Amino acid sequence: MRGRSGLKWQARYVYQEQACNPEDKRIKQAGVILPRKSLKESRIAAACVYLEWLDNANTELPTISYFIEQPVDKALLKQAQRSLRAALRIYWQYRGVAEIEPAMIVFTSQKELCSLGQQYLSQSTYERMLQQQSWGGGDANGKPFLFDCTNNEPFLERDGWCGNGSAGGWGADLSKNSRTAGAIVSTCRESLKFGLPGAGHKFWQGIGWPGEGELSFANALVNPDYLFSEYTGALWEAEEYGLTPNLCGPGSRWYTCKHDEMIGRLSVYQSSSTWWTTGTLEDGFSAEYAWARQTAMEWFVAHFGLDAAWLLPVALAGVASESEYLAVLDSYTDWTHEKIFEGVDDWVAPQFGLTAP
Repeated sequence: MRGRSGLKWQARYVYQEQACNPEDKRIKQAGVILPRKSLKESRIAAACVYLEWLDNANTELPTISYFIEQPVDKALLKQAQRSLRAALRIYWQYRGVAEIEPAMIVFTSQKELCSLGQQYLSQSTYERMLQQQSWGGGDANGKPFLFDCTNNEPFLERDGWCGNGSAGGWGADLSKNSRTAGAIVSTCRESLKFGLPGAGHKFWQGIGWPGEGELSFANALVNPDYLFSEYTGALWEAEEYGLTPNLCGPGSRWYTCKHDEMIGRLSVYQSSSTWWTTGTLEDGFSAEYAWARQTAMEWFVAHFGLDAAWLLPVALAGVASESEYLAVLDSYTDWTHEKIFEGVDDWVAPQFGLTAP
């Protein structure tokens, strides 16, 4: 079985009708808002995440570094570190590489990214970054970003580099010391008066993906990138400000909670058995099928547990062909790959108002 330590054998994950109990009294006592009961798998998966959050309350977590050249208020820095620590509270144990020093690079100008990149990225990564013209391939509006490492003019709102800005996952294999990992994020200097960028799915990418090697099949079936990394933000925010945690329940503002927005977004649903080859999907690797993989993650969590779903992408690291992909799926759970695809399709297709093939 492929895992964080390479190829090994382990007991298969066993199918369960319900991996976690949404009616658990701890969830009710906290007032957590879960997806409505008609979204059974979503509701179970959200319950699994919240119960994991509770179980890990006293877990020892590493120090988190922020690399930034601008002066930052110490209280805001500590708040941002609490945000990242909240993310690790859920998925630190599922990191793709064992020896990781979690960190964020935050830059407010081209010159700053060049300077920070030289300090913390491997030489080959830094050179690729310059050749690609941007860490993320372009600014937040999709405009090409031409590097000028002498330009220290601060980014402006109209540039598209503020707010969420340009962000990229930063894996340990890209860092100078082969251990530091997290995310690289742009922001405006003015924004730093109110806080630093915190946890998000790009931070999970840097922490969770398994590093070097063939990754083309890593998220062929499930995508932990958004939904479950976004849940950590919701849980941290609730804890930080004394709010009610809303995990894709009614009124949720998280952009990944789109169960009611996907009806009619696809004219034809293509089985999850084809997702490994994005070229056959409607509009290629479309936003709809990216979301389909997110809710397939819900199905996997609901029936095989959080461990199984988080570590499936890691188990698929290094897989380079369909036959290897199917072999891993066949040995990963007590279900065959045919049954897994059928189970995913029966859950995901109706999200689009369509019938599973």
